[in-house]
Amino acid sequence: MLPDPFTKQTMWVAAALAAGNLQFETAVPTVTPVTGATITFPTPIDITSPVYSVQIQQTPTGAWSAATLSGSPSVSGGLTTLTISGLTASTTYNAIQVTATGANATVTGPQSAPFTAS
Repeated sequence: MLPDPFTKQTMWVAAALAAGNLQFETAVPTVTPVTGATITFPTPIDITSPVYSVQIQQTPTGAWSAATLSGSPSVSGGLTTLTISGLTASTTYNAIQVTATGANATVTGPQSAPFTAS
């Protein structure tokens, strides 16, 4: 059992893990190089009508900048897929990071692993 940080009540671990956006906040996004790259991550469940933004970092100590999204998000089986464009082919990027913003919350997921654009 764990204390719920919002209600201060004790809740079972399974309930704590199912609550909120735990998967979005903890699951590392998968980046698949294509012409640009596709990013797949757990769909945030507690964000109303999420709008996504993606930041990209080229080197481990480099600055983060906005990535260019192309097309619309695709949602299937609890996963959301985004496509980013404007990447330089054969270039290794350190990471991407997705932020979901809705009327009720803004949540940023963890960084991806490094990847090479194709």
